Amino acid sequence: MPDLEMIETNGDLFASSVAAKIREHLPSDGVFVDVGGHGGHYTLVAARRTRLDGRVVVVEPVASNAAIIRRALRRNGFGNVAIFEQAASDVTGSSTLALEPPDATTGLVHASVGPATMSLETERRVAAIALDDLAIDEGLDRLDVLVIDSDGHEFEILEGAAMVLRTLRPVVMITVVPGDEREAIELLATSGYETDRIAQRTEQVLLLGRASPA
Repeated sequence: MPDLEMIETNGDLFASSVAAKIREHLPSDGVFVDVGGHGGHYTLVAARRTRLDGRVVVVEPVASNAAIIRRALRRNGFGNVAIFEQAASDVTGSSTLALEPPDATTGLVHASVGPATMSLETERRVAAIALDDLAIDEGLDRLDVLVIDSDGHEFEILEGAAMVLRTLRPVVMITVVPGDEREAIELLATSGYETDRIAQRTEQVLLLGRASPA
């Protein structure tokens, strides 16, 4: 079996910070949703944490990325993960993705919601789903940790998760660019969340939101 820690974070200190917070807030029988699964780093952390009694849901719109996650799950013997090849958004329907060429080393494809803006990008229409609809469809009556890493589409995803935030009250970890930090904090506050910055690198800030005491 490959080294799980290396699969999870590839030595990335920022990703290691996220992984540590997942372990801190996700109980062994908990439910975890990973929006923008990419290579499955956080999915693997959660899958190991909940492998006996919990549940993991991944929303990843790029089929080749989803295939990489499935292979990693099989290698590590995790069977408690459901993968949805859709783009999380504010409404259920369809979205346009701008896809960069696959990484030469990992094969992972970086994608963002919206039309292509660079010459090497290609566009693809994909199914989109609001997290509120996903929760209903999957019968989620519990959600302990929600991670969102979606390259600029975070606010739409939060808007599509209004019911989830209001009723299930998960811990929310969201990655934003530094200029969007205040807006993210304010948007989470409208759902009754208190938010702290827990990690930062040049192009990304990791925020952690907890439901305010009633």
